[in-house]
Amino acid sequence: MPISAVLFDFHATLAQVEEPTGWVVKAAAACGVDLPTDDAAGLAKALVAAGRAGGPFPDAVPAHLADVWERRDLSAEAHRAAYVGFAAGVECDIDGLPTALYDRLLMPDGWRLYADVPPVLTALRNAGVKVAMVSNIGFDLRPLSAALGIAGLPALAGVLAARQGLEIIPVLLVIASAGMIALHEAVVRLAGTQNGMLRRASSS
Repeated sequence: MPISAVLFDFHATLAQVEEPTGWVVKAAAACGVDLPTDDAAGLAKALVAAGRAGGPFPDAVPAHLADVWERRDLSAEAHRAAYVGFAAGVECDIDGLPTALYDRLLMPDGWRLYADVPPVLTALRNAGVKVAMVSNIGFDLRPLSAALGIAGLPALAGVLAARQGLEIIPVLLVIASAGMIALHEAVVRLAGTQNGMLRRASSS
């Protein structure tokens, strides 16, 4: 049976966060500090180990952040509190850096759209295959995806697990996503997410 729709995860499937050193340099600049690249690289390594949104899981979760870490995909507030908290635990003399680092996650400039995404989405559209975005990230991705130029494609819709009160993307959310793009007895292919589903080999 031919595929009728493809549901794309956002992070590490459609887009990836900026590289760590540039992330720190630009966040420091937002705080009024011109941080040398070598210094930024060392700080970035420590910040990623502590826990960076879009990066690997933290090496350890401090006890005072355990609750928001568990709820990070359920609300924007918990997501921000967890990752700002991780960054605040890294020694640094730049005032406001933890917040500036998180703020870059909400900016189009803080993400890199994979080069093959626009042609793939266009090819699917031209083949009559419906597409949608699903994500369990803890904030509303629709403004970000729109700014990256992918939400305006025909039939591209955003379904967010945080708005459904879910930590992962289970079958019910997939069904809800399919319903949003008017599929009936359709074959749906998932691209991305966790739990054994397809993921880019280069993702962290």
